[in-house]
Amino acid sequence: MNKQPAKTDYSPVIDLLNQVLTLEYSIIIHFPRISGVFKDRDIRDKALYLSSASVKHAGVVSEAIESLGGKAEWNFEPFPDDGNLVRMFEEQVDKEKLAHRLHMECVKLLPEGLKPKFRQIAAEEEWHEKIASEVLQYLRARSETISG
Repeated sequence: MNKQPAKTDYSPVIDLLNQVLTLEYSIIIHFPRISGVFKDRDIRDKALYLSSASVKHAGVVSEAIESLGGKAEWNFEPFPDDGNLVRMFEEQVDKEKLAHRLHMECVKLLPEGLKPKFRQIAAEEEWHEKIASEVLQYLRARSETISG
């Protein structure tokens, strides 16, 4: 009787990765639209960078989920009714911090082949937090809004 090796249960890390998808990428899809309101080119570019970098991360996360036998669970939020950019970026800074922590937790649970990629993403999340904080600082000085 040939005994098959026990299959590794990746459900804890799949759950964490899906938490990252539903947390961090829920509002980021609106950033290209949001960036259009910024008169400052540097700030506009930072918002666009956050969007494109986060979409890239989302692709890596969803591929990892599927490679581990899971299904990526997306949760995009509608555009906020009040258009309060300060509040949006306050939330984004918090999301970047939590995403960093969750990615580091994932590293502990992932197979060796995926760990370096997720260490890199975690490091990039720290950078995203810094950029989101810079945009937030700019917004607080100007109190800009965008209508839905």
